[in-house]
Amino acid sequence: MNLLDVRIGHIIKLERQKKRLTLDELGSLVGCHHTTLTGYEVGRRRLPASRVDALAAVFGIPPKLIDPEAYEG
Repeated sequence: MNLLDVRIGHIIKLERQKKRLTLDELGSLVGCHHTTLTGYEVGRRRLPASRVDALAAVFGIPPKLIDPEAYEG
């Protein structure tokens, strides 16, 4: 677990709660299990870049707000 993973997880949880989505509902929308999302939210699992776009689309925010390193160029 590193600080960036914890920060990303915090953003995911805040955005999910703003949308009033359960972990199961968000999992269905982005194509992953609720336990995987829990791992992201607590910073135990690293969020793959491939999932950043899906989460950003559901939340209606730019992907860079979730993971600034995913789009470094």
